[in-house]
Amino acid sequence: MVLKTTTQLKTGQRKSGACLGVILLSLAISIPEVWGSEGDPRIWQGFRGGVVEAGTLPEGFELATQWSRELGAGYSSVAVAGDHLVTLFTSGPDDVLAAFSVADGKELWRLRLADKYVGHEGSDDGPLSSPMIAGDRVFALGPKGQLVATQLSDGAELWRIQLDESNSMVPYYGYTSSPLPVDGLVVVLTGGEGRAVSAFDQKNGALKWTVGDDSVTYQTAIVAELGGLRQLVAVTDHQAMGLEIATGRVLWSFDHSVGSARQESAHPTPVDSSHVLLNLQSESLMLKVEGAGETQKAEEVWRSRAFANSLVLPVVHGQKLFGFTGRILSAVDPATGEFAWRSREAQALNLSLVDGRMAMVTNDGHLVVVHADPEQYEEVARVKVFEKGDYADPAFADGLFFVRNQSHLAAVRVKAVSKVVEASSGDAVQP
Repeated sequence: MVLKTTTQLKTGQRKSGACLGVILLSLAISIPEVWGSEGDPRIWQGFRGGVVEAGTLPEGFELATQWSRELGAGYSSVAVAGDHLVTLFTSGPDDVLAAFSVADGKELWRLRLADKYVGHEGSDDGPLSSPMIAGDRVFALGPKGQLVATQLSDGAELWRIQLDESNSMVPYYGYTSSPLPVDGLVVVLTGGEGRAVSAFDQKNGALKWTVGDDSVTYQTAIVAELGGLRQLVAVTDHQAMGLEIATGRVLWSFDHSVGSARQESAHPTPVDSSHVLLNLQSESLMLKVEGAGETQKAEEVWRSRAFANSLVLPVVHGQKLFGFTGRILSAVDPATGEFAWRSREAQALNLSLVDGRMAMVTNDGHLVVVHADPEQYEEVARVKVFEKGDYADPAFADGLFFVRNQSHLAAVRVKAVSKVVEASSGDAVQP
């Protein structure tokens, strides 16, 4: 199996007091228009964090907090474009979408979405979905169903649509699907008979198409090229399917769960040009998608507990999949689903990939960067940022990591350091 590094995004699910409910789900995507104008390397966005091959890291570096500011509760990740970073959170009585300065964290603008979504049964208050940027527009979905488009520069509202029982299924812990901007559309997993997936016009919010009959809970669509066809990949509670972007026509489908079992947080991670990994609650499922005609076929390659009991989606680098099995960071062979190595050195509920390195905010609040090494756990750098970590994955742009939890937002600077090498005499010298 030949692997390709993929750009990845994430979404999440609200925490339940009964189970591991709050999640940050990595979603792979390979559409440059989502990342900004002409591949701007300062663009990062994610469905609650993300994995991006935009930007580079020095071979050796240290981490230092550049700024930190208070922020309201919410599970949204950060999207970055140029001098703006945007995220969703609760502020006083409201849920809001807001932009902050990359340089110093100063608030630039905010847009009220609705009254605060109050957490219940052990969950925290506030939004779950992550905002997305396409060109000069920001798209966001509030937990009470407000799908909005704003100007990136000043937050001016361009249009707003209310999702409710008339056009979607209302998830028990609020709307979580992150809006995916692609080819002039905004795609949202909405759920219901004939409307599992819905596409809206980016310009005015007009409904363009709907498809699918399954329920949807905490999933987000992605874009991938499989079997030679660029397509949407959507995973609902019982099914995975590939869709033609312009029309929603079904290219292939696969029932990943049957009967009353529901995979409320199932998401796909494209692995290469014909394989896609589905991360389910108790196991992972590798699919092979073939055919480039009017229809394609998906078949199961393997099922494994490689990433079981973790709702953080794996990332792909080199010849390995990396993710968490419970609290254990694991490297897995994508051909077989077998472990290459496992480590408890860094325990986290989030994971991002930048330039061959994995970044995570650990449960005790450290930003930790680790080599995506196929053979072993090898830590690069760490710094204490928060009192405790959370579910939002680190974002990265222009030499800065951007991290948040339920109370703060921070920027962490990457500072290159020279490596000490040994001279032939055995004395340590600087190169």
